[in-house]
Amino acid sequence: MTVRLATSLDALAIAAVRTPAWQAAYRGILPPAYLARLERTLARAWPEGTWVAEDERGELAGYLSSTSGHPALPAPAPELVEIQELYVDPRRWRRGIGGELLAVALASFAARGAREAFLWVLEANLGARRFYETQRFRLAPPGKLVRVEGASIPAVRYVRRLAVAPRH
Repeated sequence: MTVRLATSLDALAIAAVRTPAWQAAYRGILPPAYLARLERTLARAWPEGTWVAEDERGELAGYLSSTSGHPALPAPAPELVEIQELYVDPRRWRRGIGGELLAVALASFAARGAREAFLWVLEANLGARRFYETQRFRLAPPGKLVRVEGASIPAVRYVRRLAVAPRH
């Protein structure tokens, strides 16, 4: 598995992972009609702080996007970085891909001066919550409600302190 920064050429492959990952992860949590419409979701531009995981054949297996900006830029990361999306192709769940993406992103944040990373998880998404807890994220109340097609869905916040690299 190779983890690298995403480019604009990855947008379609990211969308191809995102749709089935959402449909699998949020079945029974988000409204079925909403999940069914994701098939028509167009590829969009991805934030500069996006990493992709590719298998040995060069196929995209997962991605992680954040608010940190491009890690190759000289500007430091903000002290607090949000992980906005971390999704893996459902056919490849439980193979360490999400952990690899997370490790690369967190190391990049810390190397650029970030002290903490946080993310939001739908409260009922127990698989994702267990994953983040095994990755040393801790629950950090308060939660919030996410509105999806008129439904209010509880979300919880997780945080993880980062070991900041010393500046020379």
